[in-house]
Amino acid sequence: VPLNGRDFLSLDGVLQLELKRKTLRAIVIRRTNDPNLRYEMFKRLNSGGSPAEAHEIRNASLRIVGEAGERFLAFLEQCAGHSGFQEVTDVLSDQAKQRLGREELVLRFLALKLSIRTYKGSISDWLDDFSEAVVKKKTDFNYSVEEKAFDRVFTVLAEKFGAEAFVKHKNERALGGLAPAYFDAVTMGLWPLIDRLETATPDVARKILNEAVGHENEDFRENVGPGANAVPRLHKRIAEVRRVFDEKLPSKSANGSVRRDR
Repeated sequence: VPLNGRDFLSLDGVLQLELKRKTLRAIVIRRTNDPNLRYEMFKRLNSGGSPAEAHEIRNASLRIVGEAGERFLAFLEQCAGHSGFQEVTDVLSDQAKQRLGREELVLRFLALKLSIRTYKGSISDWLDDFSEAVVKKKTDFNYSVEEKAFDRVFTVLAEKFGAEAFVKHKNERALGGLAPAYFDAVTMGLWPLIDRLETATPDVARKILNEAVGHENEDFRENVGPGANAVPRLHKRIAEVRRVFDEKLPSKSANGSVRRDR
């Protein structure tokens, strides 16, 4: 079979001799083998020394599992196409978008929301473990519930912050591209406060966001940047965003009406 318009016999003698001396290793996995075996083998072969991004490998690996893996990947893709999510992640680079960067952020949100207690410091390994737990049904994952929660969160975040949701802030200005540490802090910091955030105007919400994640907030700043994925720093930056918004957002009274006395 020709490759790039050439076949073996068209090569010069030196190249033919070099090819004959090369060893080509192959692993045969029969169709009757357990899908989990195919999954594990693919992941081992493609997670070391590969130029592929972590989620590209994860994406291919999960497809090998079969129907459960395909369903989960389809759900990530569906969420990544949500209009509000598209708006708040528009600052991702074109390369990141092409290499499943949005799908990885969806996965990151779900893992933070449902399994943050299992995080030990390696984002990639943790997302792998969470994905496997979902597709192998080792953890409860309600697609309908998670779809509604995702829609609610990112509809509100898009309405209040737009593309400024997950970027750095300095001197009341949004700067740069999407920062994963800010994504963690804002989504998880505001998830329990989403009802109250919904009542705030975009101007008020953005002013509070700037106070929460801005360069001037030393308690937040010291938990992002190099080493941001350390477990204590993850929890501290989430807690700081939640603290600032909890103090500044309008509160709800017992009967559900909004109090704007803060």
